[in-house]
Amino acid sequence: MADISGLLKTISQELRKAQNAFFNGKFDEAVALADGVAATIESAKLQDPENMQLKSHGNQLAKLRKDVASRSGKPAASAPPPPAAPAAPAAEKASPTPAAPAAPQPAAPQPARLPAGVTKRLRDTRDFLARGRVSDAAGVFAEIEAAYRGQFDPDGPDYLAVKELLAQAQAQQAEAERAKKAAAEAEEQRRLALRSQCEEWETRLRAFAPHGAAPFGHNTGSVPDLLAQAEAYAQALPVWEAFQKGEFPFGKTEGLAELERGLARSFEAFPAFLERTKAARFDDTLAYLRSRLDALGRDVEGGPDLMSAGSMKEAEERLAQVQPLLADDASRWPTLVEALDQVKARNAANRTARAKATFIRPDAYQGDDAPQIKERAERFIREAEPAAQIVKSAVYSDDWKELSQWEDHAGTPRFVTRREIYAQAAARVADGCRLFTLYITKELRSDQTWSALAGNVMHADEMDPSNLGQ
Repeated sequence: MADISGLLKTISQELRKAQNAFFNGKFDEAVALADGVAATIESAKLQDPENMQLKSHGNQLAKLRKDVASRSGKPAASAPPPPAAPAAPAAEKASPTPAAPAAPQPAAPQPARLPAGVTKRLRDTRDFLARGRVSDAAGVFAEIEAAYRGQFDPDGPDYLAVKELLAQAQAQQAEAERAKKAAAEAEEQRRLALRSQCEEWETRLRAFAPHGAAPFGHNTGSVPDLLAQAEAYAQALPVWEAFQKGEFPFGKTEGLAELERGLARSFEAFPAFLERTKAARFDDTLAYLRSRLDALGRDVEGGPDLMSAGSMKEAEERLAQVQPLLADDASRWPTLVEALDQVKARNAANRTARAKATFIRPDAYQGDDAPQIKERAERFIREAEPAAQIVKSAVYSDDWKELSQWEDHAGTPRFVTRREIYAQAAARVADGCRLFTLYITKELRSDQTWSALAGNVMHADEMDPSNLGQ
């Protein structure tokens, strides 16, 4: 049932239409509209009998009826005459006696005329349905039952047709609402499933990429760091492959899609990055070892070049640094091992050749202090090699060399005059024989006397034992 405000609005609109029809000389239409207004007023009075607007509309309706009657000569009845009454006015003119009862209906009676208010509301109901306003149509149709119950045949074809149209529209509307609700529920389920699946994968991917960036593929000169990157890649790869094979029927969130784009580049690029780094470290190490081998192939100071123990240790350490990175690389690691073996073999061969060609130089200095020079040289050797057994020594410079120069002493420049001379000593040591070459010096003091002998071992060369006596 329509509320009182809706009824008042309808009464006002219909009353204006009736008045317009009256002013345009359409008296029959004005009468029909007035009947509809009267019925709606009665329906509204059921809800609010004391409503002042209803009373005002009632007064306007009464005046309209009076005007219609005076202008048209037809009374503005409150309801249309019953279906069997059309012939009654003629009978009344023919006889002053009361009208006789209505004659029986013919075999094929015409449908009873619907009240104007019902006809209008059926028309309005159709109009609302045509515009898809089902709720408004239902409200207007409900007014028919409320205001005209008992005043028309509810089985009439016009009424039933509109009732059926309304029922169909309501059913369609209900079905549409159910479908809309089902779609909304399905969308919500899809959204929840999407969020659940994507949050799970974000958690798994961020376990190794907490800041959205893969922990591998970064340039580094450190082999341990590169190995840590390779380990991180190996641990993350199964998770990434499972993610790539996974199905996402509901799509991916923007957060997961962005994370995937960043990680995809890292996973795609790292194997090539690792290979390039391995190749670069291999090339660098091999070039170093080959440079050492080339140097060993040249003569220095009349004999083949040698690598000191420190230089050999450095070569071994260079290989040890790349071993964790290249040891499982069958195409590279054996090449490096072979190169180091060649360096060691060439160095050993050079030592043997140089030792055979190494002899102590003859004494050349005949000064009175020659014994003191030799004794000081031998002490330098014993300080460096306590177990050394000195076999022979010689001062091979023919005389002291004197020079004056500025020298740095603890950060302070000092002008010094000194003398220097060179000596050698052959000695047996734990791993063979060595020829020690020594620098001996003394400094002129301020009192014009010379200081005690000082100096150091310059170098020690391997010497074939058979050369000790020569």
